[in-house]
Formats: sequence, structure tokens, C-alpha cells
Amino acid sequence: MGLFDKLRRKKFKYNEDNNNYELNIAGVLFVCEKIQDDYGQYAKDLAHAYESRLPAIVDFLLPYIRDKFGVSDVSIIHNSLGKPQIDLDKRLISYYEQTLDGIHIIDVKFSSILTDFHYANVDDMNIIIDRDSACMSDDVYSHVKRYRINDNATYEDFMFFLKKDHYFPHISGNNVVWVLTTKNIDYICSYFTLTNKFILQGLIDESLYKICNEISHTTEFHIKYYSSPLRWKEKIYSLYQGNEYCMWRDGWLEEIKYCDYIEEIKKKL
Repeated sequence: MGLFDKLRRKKFKYNEDNNNYELNIAGVLFVCEKIQDDYGQYAKDLAHAYESRLPAIVDFLLPYIRDKFGVSDVSIIHNSLGKPQIDLDKRLISYYEQTLDGIHIIDVKFSSILTDFHYANVDDMNIIIDRDSACMSDDVYSHVKRYRINDNATYEDFMFFLKKDHYFPHISGNNVVWVLTTKNIDYICSYFTLTNKFILQGLIDESLYKICNEISHTTEFHIKYYSSPLRWKEKIYSLYQGNEYCMWRDGWLEEIKYCDYIEEIKKKL
């Protein structure tokens, strides 16, 4: 019995974080939302053909990658794509681990057993987000999620996207603050749930890609939780050791005043 005959017997496993089914065969990750009867055999055939068809995939991607990343050496592209993920539902190859810039996702639409390629996309970013737990029960499940975001999006677009996706849990009283950060940036923007307001410190007009690439140098984000605007205000003061001049210099007065404003609204409710 050959390698692919043995692997054929492997079953798809459900991934709760990504809400899909996954199957690894010979270094290729196959995903789908619903398992069709022929997907096991189809995945085997695609995995068997992938290495021999990789040069054709690289040739098809070459003009897209040259325009986006300035790379035209096929050997560099070949070695930079990383592990492929093949969506069996969409007939789509995606490279989430590419090292050409380590930020974008490279997609290729295909048909049959990788015989034809129809279009490519190199404009979406691979954004990974995590957040603090709001309580003990909220700590039971992982909050790490991966999102596909266009590189023209701003941080405000990103936060609205997370809200639309119900990424923020509902908290009793609905008067908390979520603060978007990275490992290199302590503050990007804050979200006040009571008034559904976002406050950004001068980054609103910057594209998500520009800030990831030039300022934070990462596509991994973390959202910190503060149980009230007062707690967030206290955190700001602690960062500056109560130096109001420095807080004014760095543009924090609007944020602090808004925290006080929210507290006054809450008292009247």
C-alpha cells in the first residue's frame, strides 16, 4: 500500500477556531465547510499533483508577485510560498505563510487537478487577532482568530469589521473599553461600548498595510479589556505617572475627557 493510499484513509477533522474541516496530506492543508463524498479522493489527487504543478503555479503568479512585491526570480518565489492551503469548496490555493513580505495572502483560483489557473489575488492581508478574557467563563475558549483584510483598509475599518463579526463579547452593563494593540504599539485605538464610539490616535487615515509594514512590523494584534472607562483612564495616568503635561503633549486629553463623559452618562442611566 502506497503513501497516498494510506493517507486516503485519514479523515477530515473539524477545526472549531476556523469553523471548517481540515485534512493534511503530504504537506498540503485541505479545508472545506462541508465534506462532500468525493473530497477524500479529490484531496488525494490534488496532493499527488501539487509538486509537479508547482512550477506552473509560480509561472501564473509571476506577474502578480512582480507587481506587488518587486520579485521576478522564479526560484525565490518557489522557495517563498510556504505551505499551501487548498479550499476544496472554492477551488482556491492560498499561501498564508509566504515570506515575500510575511503579511499578504497569495491566492490562486484553479480548476480540475490543478490543470488550469484563472486568477490570482495578492491584496488581502493575513491578520491574526487575540483579546483578553472578560471573565472566567469567557476564558474557556481561545479568542485567537485569523481574518482576511484588504490592505487598503484602515484600523477603523478593521475595528468595525470585528464588531460586525461579533468578536467582542457582550458584557453586563455594556460599559467597557477595548483597546487595540500590537507587541510594538501599546495603543492604536479604543472602543467604548456604551456609546459605540471608536477613538483613534492619528492613525485613521493610514492603511492597515502601511502601519503593519512600517510601524508595528507585525500582523498580530491583541485587544486589551478594561472593565470601565474609569479603569482605562487610570491606566493612561499610570503610563504617564500622572504627568498631565506629557499626556497633553501626546494627545491623550480628548481620551481622558471622554472617559469622564461616559462616566457621567452612566450615572444618569
